[in-house]
Amino acid sequence: TRGINREIRAKTGTVAPGTNRNEIVLSLRDVYIDPVSDDRPWAAEASEYTMRISCGAKEKTYHRKEDDLSWGELVRYIRNVAEFNPLLANRDVSVPRMILAVELNKRLVLALSCIGFVLIGSPLGIKAHRKESSIGVAISIFLLFNFFLFIIIAESLTKHPSLRPDLMIWMPVLLSFGLGIRFLRRMG
Repeated sequence: TRGINREIRAKTGTVAPGTNRNEIVLSLRDVYIDPVSDDRPWAAEASEYTMRISCGAKEKTYHRKEDDLSWGELVRYIRNVAEFNPLLANRDVSVPRMILAVELNKRLVLALSCIGFVLIGSPLGIKAHRKESSIGVAISIFLLFNFFLFIIIAESLTKHPSLRPDLMIWMPVLLSFGLGIRFLRRMG
């Protein structure tokens, strides 16, 4: 009952799930209860006492975020977005599909970006070492800033699939590969 404070002490007890998912069953032995109930405001003792506690919570289903999905799951859910979120079965799935596509491409871009940064950084480092100039460091910081800026822009444009943020996220990597190869050819 609501509104009363009750002290319940037991020497031993077990906790088990109830018949439905929103219920917990407490089976207590050698029990002291004070007060027994609203209409019986005195203390009582019992050898056994069973209590059913309703959780009152609705059954929830957990949908993992796109960050938590594995590579294979991302590919599978991009192909069938309704499997990822059943509530989208009969709706436009272009935005949820784009969110998943941007996440997949972001993982690829982050994996390949280190190669692009090495391609750019090597010639700039050699050139800066020869001239004793710090322009190479400034260019590298500028490129790194722009790289992460493109990732943020692509993630913010997922609600506009027609702008293709899943392809836009590749621009800094392709640019760094192109510039790096060009710088290496100039050096050698």
